[in-house]
Amino acid sequence: MKNILLTMCVLSCFCMAQFSTGSKTLGGSASYSSTTVGDADAVSTISLAPSIGYFFMDNISGNLDLSMNKVGEGDMITLYGFGARYYMGSMYGGASYGGSTVEDSEGNLTLRGGYLMGLGDSGNFFLDLYGSYNMGLGDAEISTIQFGVGFATFF
Repeated sequence: MKNILLTMCVLSCFCMAQFSTGSKTLGGSASYSSTTVGDADAVSTISLAPSIGYFFMDNISGNLDLSMNKVGEGDMITLYGFGARYYMGSMYGGASYGGSTVEDSEGNLTLRGGYLMGLGDSGNFFLDLYGSYNMGLGDAEISTIQFGVGFATFF
């Protein structure tokens, strides 16, 4: 089973064109979640997260991320981040530093990896299946593991 999985991963690396210096990427995701703790009322979270990137080296992009989150009845929270991603065929991995508009926020570090699944025949639009680990910096004792789906285009 391991050999089949490894072979599929290696072959998927050759299924997509390499990204050259000067290419750009535009993508994003949207999500909704509802969380209930004990007997308390459920708290809904709506998130919109666009992202742009520029390939400053072959297969390496610098990215700027923005996320707007609305948690329950609270105010909209804006999160921002900048980092880099390395693309190897259909897979990628990277890290980013982020901050937010929340008062006294000390920032966070996010590690993210994903797989791009081609949509259509053009070869420019992809379904982005990703996972990330976010850890607070400074006194922030918070960490989040997230799995998500988004879209990306390269031009």
